Amino acid sequence: MEMLYSYSRSIDGGQELNSKTPVDTHAQDFLSALAKFVGPIIRECICAPEIRRYGQENESIEGNLLNVVAGQSLISALKEFVMEVTQNNSTTKNYNHTSPSKSGPRNFSTTSPKGSRASAATSGSSSSGDAIPRYSKPESSHLSGLSQDAKRIPERLAQGLQVTIDPGTMTSSHLNALTPALPQQIQKTELEQMTLTFVRSHVFNKMPIRLLAFDENGTNIQLIERDEIFTRILPRVYAETSKPGFQSEWAKVQELQDKYVHWKHRQDAMSKLFQEVIGESVRYAILSHTWIRDTPSDVVFGSWKTRADNPRGYAKITKFCETAAQNHLVTLGWIDTLCINKESSSELDESIRSMYSWYRGASVCVTYLSETLQITDNYRDSWFTRGWTLQELLAPLHIVFYNKNWESLGSGNDAQIQEFIERATTITKAELDLCRRGNVEQISISRRMQLACGRQVTREEDTSYSLMGILGVNITIAYGEGSQRAFYRLIQGILTSKLHVLDLFNRYYDGSNTLIPSSPELYSTRRHGFDDPTEVSGSILNRHNPLKPILLTHLGVRMPLLLVPALLSKSIIDKEYIPCGDLSGQYSVCFTFGDSSQENRYYKLLDRRLYVGNHANWWPIEDRKVSPGDLIRNFGIFNFGADSAGDILIPQMCAALSFYWQDMGPGNFVGPAEGMKIVPGPPRSFCLESARNLYTIPRDELGRHGLKLVSLYL
Repeated sequence: MEMLYSYSRSIDGGQELNSKTPVDTHAQDFLSALAKFVGPIIRECICAPEIRRYGQENESIEGNLLNVVAGQSLISALKEFVMEVTQNNSTTKNYNHTSPSKSGPRNFSTTSPKGSRASAATSGSSSSGDAIPRYSKPESSHLSGLSQDAKRIPERLAQGLQVTIDPGTMTSSHLNALTPALPQQIQKTELEQMTLTFVRSHVFNKMPIRLLAFDENGTNIQLIERDEIFTRILPRVYAETSKPGFQSEWAKVQELQDKYVHWKHRQDAMSKLFQEVIGESVRYAILSHTWIRDTPSDVVFGSWKTRADNPRGYAKITKFCETAAQNHLVTLGWIDTLCINKESSSELDESIRSMYSWYRGASVCVTYLSETLQITDNYRDSWFTRGWTLQELLAPLHIVFYNKNWESLGSGNDAQIQEFIERATTITKAELDLCRRGNVEQISISRRMQLACGRQVTREEDTSYSLMGILGVNITIAYGEGSQRAFYRLIQGILTSKLHVLDLFNRYYDGSNTLIPSSPELYSTRRHGFDDPTEVSGSILNRHNPLKPILLTHLGVRMPLLLVPALLSKSIIDKEYIPCGDLSGQYSVCFTFGDSSQENRYYKLLDRRLYVGNHANWWPIEDRKVSPGDLIRNFGIFNFGADSAGDILIPQMCAALSFYWQDMGPGNFVGPAEGMKIVPGPPRSFCLESARNLYTIPRDELGRHGLKLVSLYL
């Protein structure tokens, strides 16, 4: 390739050939024809940026990558070309192969015997073989082409000796023997190789499967896939790596090799450097919208070739491309309706599981509110009620809203836009800021679930699938499994992949007596008092790791609980209340009675009366309005912890499930598993006060304080 490109530059560029180049006009004709054939290919398919050294000063050569396979294919094509030409001519050629030097490329010389058709051609006659080069016969010794063993050709060439082959007997074995002497691929520097590696990895792992490509005006729209995406963006990255700033940083990275740090640190430094430069070079816009509900609907992948038959659907695509190009200076874009082949189950699976990261990686998210004209009306747009648009609101780094006429309403950073977002979705500015910074995990799991409440989807399973990116879990896509099964697998994914999961149980319990929720709707009345955005998990419930792993089994979720029994009292101050040990506290609850009246009652935690005497005597005569089943509660604290010695850590604010007493005797707080019924409602929250200000209790002393440690399957 290097040789051919040199010839191309010499002949096409009008430069003088070096002293070893034959001056015969037929040789020049042959080389010129060959250069015209190969030159455009080489210019279009550049092996590596170092080929730029053959260009004129300040010349910019950009083109497609020529990989090893393509290079070999080109060489094979050239072999066929030469075979065809030589076999059509009866002359004898001498291939004089000399090693390349800085002064010029390898040279091949041939000679024709007197009286041959080539001689006639030299004297002025014209034929189909006139373009074949005629070189002077070399003076050095040579082997006859008729007796030459092809296996010895490489050895002869390596010694710098001349090889003569009769084209009449030339076979593919001769050419195959000559081929290794030709440069089939230019050696790449480490920088070039690393650029190829990182760009390819980015395209095939971080970017959408296909994109819309268009010009700077948003016209000439094409639908391209990853191979072409790679080809398009590689020159941009090469251009960035040639800048002084990158070259300086690259030199520092190279200094790390075998000098100061382990090679892994060098690789990490390279990775970080390339991530930055690729992030600056690879930019695409992404559309967030609601599907057209009329017929015909949006243009989809399968109808791309007939898009002209759907002017309304195609108008959305063209407007998006124009907006992306003219307003945001990008020439690549992604639309879910068009860029996903939903006929391919594997592609659909990858797209759904990657969608959050694709929105995150976009340079701008263009949000089209098709039902909005004025900014004051945008909170009523159905875009705010769809299941998939939640992640499209939270994931992007930069989001810009457009009305039904594709006029800009403002960006997601505008105070007025944020006000309407909160009005429509309850998402606060602080939560949006966490998402923009990539800290969505600092929004508690139960809060993220709550944000999905009330959102509508076409396929019921999408309620769960659309939450994968927001919750940071991956499950396979299985349309037809139903909403409950899909949500069960989503919960399973959280329990098996997340370190902090206790906030998952901060939701409304509807009497089904299971810890596994059936849908996000059960998080609508969660306890927001457990939220703390300064915590890594966004919740105080995860300050202590569970005593034992929380497991999802065929019996239900195995949950370690610290049981705290409580006795109902009518008065907030009960003189008869004496705690069993050092810990005390109370939990207030409002009862609604049959006559619609409401009154507060108070559960006294760890009341000594629960551990002795007859339960029937505990029911106050003056408070017969309360049913016997509400007289006693068993609270199961689930956010307690344990230290390295195994001692139990009492949390500052306890989160507990409330259980019915279910006819248990004094001091016996655990009945059969089927007898532990969860009282409907969200988790209860209360504080336990220590008389000695001690909140670390040895496990063998729990009973002295009236506590009991259990593991339940719920």
